[in-house]
Amino acid sequence: MARFTAGDGPAAARAYIIAHDARAVRVDRMADISLRLLWLACLRNTGAECLMGGPQNHDELVNGVVDLEFPDVAEARRVYYEWVDAKMPAVGQE
Repeated sequence: MARFTAGDGPAAARAYIIAHDARAVRVDRMADISLRLLWLACLRNTGAECLMGGPQNHDELVNGVVDLEFPDVAEARRVYYEWVDAKMPAVGQE
């Protein structure tokens, strides 16, 4: 599980986002049964377990796995895009 903190800066945020997106592409190519097993393994690694329910389709499985492996992607995106807006304010106006 990769971690990111706001103090890591925009370069680390960008690297974290790129790693997250690349992992999502790789995971999306997996079969549903493999995804289900990977999702359960990710849950166990975080100390959680699923008693019933869970992701119902391929997209939910992909998102579930990637969200467990990269829990700080929302914070990384916030840090990176705040930096981009500060450096290039016109980009946010498109």
